Amino acid sequence: MVNLALANKLSAVSISPAAQPDLESERRKQEEEQERLRKQKEQKAAMQEQVERMRKERKEKEKKMKEQEERERKIREQKAREAEAERQKQEERKSRIDTESRLLKNKGSGDSYTTKLRGSPRSSPVRGSNLRRCHSAFNLAQQEEEQDTSDTVMPCFDRTLKPRVTPQRRNINAARQRNFEPKYGSVPPAKTGLKNLGNTCYMNSIVQCLNNTKLFVKYFLDNTYSNDINPNSASDGEVAEEVGAVVRALWSGQYRSIAMWDLKNAVGRYHRPFCGYDQHDSHEFLLKLMDWLSDDLNKVTGKRLPMKEQNHENVPEYVAADKVMEELRQRDQSILSAVFHGLHRSTIECGTCGHVSLTFEPFSVLSLSFPNNRKCSLRDLLHHYYKETNLEYTCSKCNKKRNCVRKADIWKLPPVLILHLNRFEHDVLMKKKQNFVDFPMESLDLTKFTCFNNRYTKFDLYAVCNHYGTMDGGHYTAFCRSPINNKTWYKFDDHEVYEHCSVKTSAAYLLFYEATNAGMHINNLV
Repeated sequence: MVNLALANKLSAVSISPAAQPDLESERRKQEEEQERLRKQKEQKAAMQEQVERMRKERKEKEKKMKEQEERERKIREQKAREAEAERQKQEERKSRIDTESRLLKNKGSGDSYTTKLRGSPRSSPVRGSNLRRCHSAFNLAQQEEEQDTSDTVMPCFDRTLKPRVTPQRRNINAARQRNFEPKYGSVPPAKTGLKNLGNTCYMNSIVQCLNNTKLFVKYFLDNTYSNDINPNSASDGEVAEEVGAVVRALWSGQYRSIAMWDLKNAVGRYHRPFCGYDQHDSHEFLLKLMDWLSDDLNKVTGKRLPMKEQNHENVPEYVAADKVMEELRQRDQSILSAVFHGLHRSTIECGTCGHVSLTFEPFSVLSLSFPNNRKCSLRDLLHHYYKETNLEYTCSKCNKKRNCVRKADIWKLPPVLILHLNRFEHDVLMKKKQNFVDFPMESLDLTKFTCFNNRYTKFDLYAVCNHYGTMDGGHYTAFCRSPINNKTWYKFDDHEVYEHCSVKTSAAYLLFYEATNAGMHINNLV
């Protein structure tokens, strides 16, 4: 009875619909959440797959480049061995000739030249022969007998007094000796365009920037380079000769545009990727070209030993720096090292014992990374490059890995400074950084980043290499200030050359600065 009464009461109680849980809505939310998580998982998996594919492609490309470099190295070594064997043959031949000359000199008489046959007087004709001496020629036998009866001594020659003759290199000044395919026309000096031979804008822009570098141009225009060509270089001086021919053609004022077929073929022989017509990085080409020219124009022609490991314990900084620079001079004495090479000082201070490790490293192009993805100035990039960094390093005094502080600054600045705005950093996404960089046109002061009294501290901009496009492809141009009047700016867009005003753009990729006190004027060479 009690149960029946409770059941009747419960059935009489009405449950509000609002109090019931909305099971359908809850189920739908769970499904949406699961769908969202599924999509996120798929996107993450797709991105990881893309990254892995890109890494794999990059590794394959690096592997191919290493294999190509290894083949090129073997070819260079083979050429070096052949050249060394040829040199040894020439030295042996020269030694043999010198030995014979000394023997003849020591005899001091004509007997060695006029030795008679035993028992056969030279004046008598051969028995049983109808041959007679022809009187239209000299009677050599009679002359020899007269010399034998006289007291005349044969003259002796000291070949060591013979002046050495420097072999003259072929003349490479005439444009007809090169496959320039010129478009004739009267233009001001250094205002000649360069034809695009098929994605060669990366090459054209760099050549135009170097062609407006005063110290570099003077060296080629006054023909100084022809005396410095290194016959033992890897390219046998070919790259330097082709660059010299191009510079002379660009400054002749006779052509509206030319084609650098011979230079392209030369660099393609010594670096296979440049042989075809693919797009390439102008920064990479600049470094390769500077290496070739440094090798071709190096006055140090002998074997260059590798740099010694630096150990500057208890040595003053200036003494250590002079020692490193002297070692560098023993390896490289070229126009490239004199104009473009500077010296960095790097210190690593142990956070435990305070010991400082000191090293010096040469540089030719400063590659500056971007501190953020916003608009920035060149000074921001320099501060980011030379800021102190923390690292784990084995302290030579503690003999243990310690937390250390690394600091880099400039010990020596070159008269021409090249800055690379690293827009193609290889991160996960591998995208080009399109940041606008505000850089000074005049009086770039680097005193704050130097640690020693430098001859050059203030620099003026004279050339900019630009890249328009993305990571997948684009186009290179150059802005160059006239080296004649130091005022007018020109845009070099392959074969087209015209005046240009707006130099600062977000496409700036390589900045070329010259020291304000370099004191170089080129008007007298034009």
